[in-house]
Amino acid sequence: MPDRHKDPRNILLVKTHAIGDLLMTTPALRAIYHQYPDARYYYLTGRWSEPAIKDNQYLHEVIVVDDADLFDRRIVKLAKLLWKLRTEQYDRAYIFQPAPEVHRLIQMAGVPQRIGFYHEDSMYTLTVGVPWKSDDRRYGPDRYLDLVRATDGTPQGLTMDIHITQDAVEETYRLLRDRPGPWIALCPGGGVNPRQSVPEKRWNTDRWAEIAARINDSLGKAIILGSASDFYVARDIEMYDDRVITQGVGQLSLAASAEIIRRSALCITHDTATMHLAVAVNTPTLALFGPTDPQTFLPNDPKFL
Repeated sequence: MPDRHKDPRNILLVKTHAIGDLLMTTPALRAIYHQYPDARYYYLTGRWSEPAIKDNQYLHEVIVVDDADLFDRRIVKLAKLLWKLRTEQYDRAYIFQPAPEVHRLIQMAGVPQRIGFYHEDSMYTLTVGVPWKSDDRRYGPDRYLDLVRATDGTPQGLTMDIHITQDAVEETYRLLRDRPGPWIALCPGGGVNPRQSVPEKRWNTDRWAEIAARINDSLGKAIILGSASDFYVARDIEMYDDRVITQGVGQLSLAASAEIIRRSALCITHDTATMHLAVAVNTPTLALFGPTDPQTFLPNDPKFL
């Protein structure tokens, strides 16, 4: 176990590649900060997911790695990353993914206390290991808090943190100023991150188009949110009903998307990053699930279905 009589001064947290999963670690970050308020906090994450954490109030620095460099083991790039990590001289790392290659990287970076999740054969490079069980159906943030519990920390709630900057507020204003609400956010894309593509998460585009038309007929203004990869889905919905607002697809920052969802009366979304944003900003949400388990990705709250 880590030396509880000596509080860590430099703490590294590690989670890569999935925006939603990264957001679900923010309650653990908050709890660790309350446990060690005088420490400096660093977060190592992938370029894909970095927007979800970069303005977090508890962090001194976000260290960004290209996901392909890490998982394709690009030696030169990883050597540069290791040099940086060793220079910072972290006292402790919390590793939120049970990936042996990530565990080894943090061990090679010289971090003496390594608290992390593991599968059956991946604990040997950790100093404190917590099993990651595939049959654990608890809500994701509660599962990630097990690393806090393993070091005698106290959870500070399950609310996820997303910081909405003034720039994001201004982005939102420019998009919506001539389009009065109420707005209903539709998020028909997703299911893709640097490690995997799960098209089974996505509903048929024709159904999304029908929902958008019904919203525009009687409920308010349908606004489509998504990344650049969702452009063609948004275009197809717009061809069905040209009243939908699609101008933000692939153009808005993640924080601006969160702000639009925050202002919306409802968010309808796949199990993807926008679903977690909606939960974080407390907007009523109807989530459409495919192969994943709603119990592990949505809080037990009637506002989120």
